[in-house]
Amino acid sequence: MPWVQPCLLGLVAVQVWRSPGLAQIEALLDEKIEGVAILAPIVEGNRAEGRVDLSGIDFDKLATLFAAKPKTAAETLRQGAEDKAKQMAEVNPSRLDLVEKLEKLVDAYNAGSIDVETFFAELKAFIAELDEEETRPAREGLSDEELAIFDLLTRPAPKLTKAQEVEVKRIARELLEKLRKLVAAVDWTKGQQTRGAVLSEIRVKLNALPEEPYPEGVWDTKVDAVWQFVLSKYASAHRA
Repeated sequence: MPWVQPCLLGLVAVQVWRSPGLAQIEALLDEKIEGVAILAPIVEGNRAEGRVDLSGIDFDKLATLFAAKPKTAAETLRQGAEDKAKQMAEVNPSRLDLVEKLEKLVDAYNAGSIDVETFFAELKAFIAELDEEETRPAREGLSDEELAIFDLLTRPAPKLTKAQEVEVKRIARELLEKLRKLVAAVDWTKGQQTRGAVLSEIRVKLNALPEEPYPEGVWDTKVDAVWQFVLSKYASAHRA
């Protein structure tokens, strides 16, 4: 059987058999890349297993593939970026802007607004942006879940001083620690009392947010955002 040159995506080298239909597939890719459906509900995604690792992409090999089959190479890179952006948004809903950015990039390519060379270069830059975002928890001194709550409390607003930022990080850590205890071992969403206890804890902890950047209207919005995040993330863990 004829095999094409292996390409590295992630940490595993994969050999792809050139089936009789591959030429037709590549021809379709040369026409357009179909839409990216990567919006997903927030599910538990904070474990190492199942994560999409783009650190092993061999861009030299991908560039060689690009020279021969540019649109096939672009699709390979687009798929890796799609999977990674989806996984990162599942962990932290504030990253949905990255999902939307990729969708707009693919839409622009499909519409003929950019050529394949520009598309490929933009995808490489986008993957670098994903890599930068993935290291942000360590730079902020937070876990992935703590950062998700911190982002919900600070994005897109309010703008905090350094002292306020330190305080909001402390609140995010303490809230997550308490929530883990409240939602552990039982399907807490089924009982009105247990649901009420979780929502009450969110309100109590967020009541310690600095008053000046969190007036009542902003505070209500943040309480609802954290509540929806907890419902989506921790309820799905018990359903799994």
